[in-house]
Amino acid sequence: MYSTAIRQRAVALHQSGFTLKEVSSATGASIGTIARWARQSAPKARVRHSCPVSGGALQPGVPHHEYAYLLGLYLGDGHPSTSGRRPELRIYCGDMWPGPIDRCAEAMSVVLPSKPVKRYQRQGCTCVQSTSKHWLCLFTNKSTDIIRILTGALDAVGVQWTAATSPSGAVNVSIARKNSVALMDTYIGPKY
Repeated sequence: MYSTAIRQRAVALHQSGFTLKEVSSATGASIGTIARWARQSAPKARVRHSCPVSGGALQPGVPHHEYAYLLGLYLGDGHPSTSGRRPELRIYCGDMWPGPIDRCAEAMSVVLPSKPVKRYQRQGCTCVQSTSKHWLCLFTNKSTDIIRILTGALDAVGVQWTAATSPSGAVNVSIARKNSVALMDTYIGPKY
């Protein structure tokens, strides 16, 4: 039997994005017990949320600063995933800099506050992830504005790039020439 304080701490840690294993290590409670506590504390009523994007623009209630921060992370190290049952946004943050991991999780929870944010440890990085069909509205590589901004900036600094469009309409901008990759490293630094 665990105290009420341990139960509340475990649920709060899990709701803030820590994995069951991390919460178990922090509290001493078993993973199964924590999962049961999390299920029991979850709201039972299904709430329908309107899409945060309408007519290609953010709805007034979406916090623009946090969205802009997430957009930068998404363009650098993120992608929407539809491989599972529900769409999700995944952003990979290097473990050498824990600040951006916390900031990413915070921004996700502010942009879509009704959706839990999880963290999954990978080799050398942490995947910050949230599940919602609305991530596909907010982050897509079909936006002509984002592609125009990116390719315009690449042209301005002399980086050679190519673009390919998939059958779904998504655009992949590739920077593969050795001298262009080296030039990018001088502007944004190498990725480790």
